[in-house]
Amino acid sequence: MRRYRRVEEHLEPSAPTGARSARRHGRWRDRGAAVVEAAFVAPIFFVLIFGIMEFGFAFQERLTTVNMSQTGARTGASAADDPLADYRILRKIRTESASVPAARITHIVVYKATGPGSVVPEACKMNPQTGICNLYTGNTLANVAADFGCTSDDVGYHWCPTDRKATTSGDGPDYVGVYVRIEHPTITGFFGEEFVFTSDTVMRIEPRSSL
Repeated sequence: MRRYRRVEEHLEPSAPTGARSARRHGRWRDRGAAVVEAAFVAPIFFVLIFGIMEFGFAFQERLTTVNMSQTGARTGASAADDPLADYRILRKIRTESASVPAARITHIVVYKATGPGSVVPEACKMNPQTGICNLYTGNTLANVAADFGCTSDDVGYHWCPTDRKATTSGDGPDYVGVYVRIEHPTITGFFGEEFVFTSDTVMRIEPRSSL
């Protein structure tokens, strides 16, 4: 004789239509709130990211400007009254500025400083001054040694290197200063069109024997 198992079905009562509608609207409200929050947060997030990138590149170029000035002054101090002193200075600066396009190097001033705390004369930023300074730009970095000299047809003749005092007599050797100015265009434009970096370094010429 066959036995039949009785299966009882238990049906859960369905939620009222109003409750389902409330839950559905609640989910839409949550999604809408998330979209609104994202709309507020996203611009701040991207400005922060781009700001970090912008100032990171700017800081790197600022360090490059300082290195160019310091290396140039150090080279000028060791080159002393060598007729090609400025050429040697520019060669070293060119090495330090490999990551900077020449067109963005607006000023390289090699000047006669009055002491370790001197700054570049304002007039030298505009034009070279006889007996005081030579003014170069990034384009001058491509000049060859034969272009430099102490005649009016040469590059860097206004403060001729052979006129620089490199002996210990009297007040001792001259001070040589190197001023560098670079224009750094911004990437995002959020912080203006460009940053301008300058650096000014002064060192005393290494004395040479007067014999």
